[in-house]
Amino acid sequence: MSRALAVIAGVGPGISLSVAKSFASTYDLVLISRSQNSVDNLKSQITAGLSGSSPDPKIYTFAGDVTSVSSMSDLKSQLQSLNQPVNVAIYNVSSSFVRKPFLETDPAYFETAFKGSPYGAVLFSQTLLPFLLENTGKSDKNPTIIFTGATASFKSNAQMSTFSSGKFALRAIVHSLSKEFAPQGVHVATVNIDGVVDTPRTASYLTNVKDAKMKPEHIAHIYWDVHNQPRSTWSTEFDIRPFMEKW
Repeated sequence: MSRALAVIAGVGPGISLSVAKSFASTYDLVLISRSQNSVDNLKSQITAGLSGSSPDPKIYTFAGDVTSVSSMSDLKSQLQSLNQPVNVAIYNVSSSFVRKPFLETDPAYFETAFKGSPYGAVLFSQTLLPFLLENTGKSDKNPTIIFTGATASFKSNAQMSTFSSGKFALRAIVHSLSKEFAPQGVHVATVNIDGVVDTPRTASYLTNVKDAKMKPEHIAHIYWDVHNQPRSTWSTEFDIRPFMEKW
């Protein structure tokens, strides 16, 4: 019997790569990115790291835009053609990060922020939730959809109006979806990343304190734990941060 699928949107070298490696032990993967090069590169890294595992996961790639209705329609068709159940969906799409005085902020930044966070999450959810609902009660692991949030999901600082408004909206969607779909058997959750993630891009940050940055592989453990929560004790929102992070 074929394995179920974990669908991951927003692939990259940090959180998504580690999450994909973690879930590949149980699921075949569908990796989504706007760039075919990005998604192919991630697939190569996962394949190299898992070579020799039994069984090796199938890894499918999809180059598409989660903020495009037509692109998400294409994703739906691809998932239907695979004829494998979907048990996990992860939305880890980055949003436009802008730090600017409000009166100097071009309204176009707000449009970009809302497109990446709440709007893309809406299209992704409308595409994946029917597949997840179809798999309720058919696996020992509950169908799960997880969204990556941020500090700005619950705290809006000065000059952060664009980024935080998008993340606040994403958080609101997650809470609404959780209240609607948890009773139907789908675990809906958000993981708020409250700190600097340790990636090549942040190599020069916070170098003087051990564990001051969040390890992507440790974040991936949290996503896996969320998925494995028994439905008698589901949580909707998780805030994770380094030990020294002020909040």
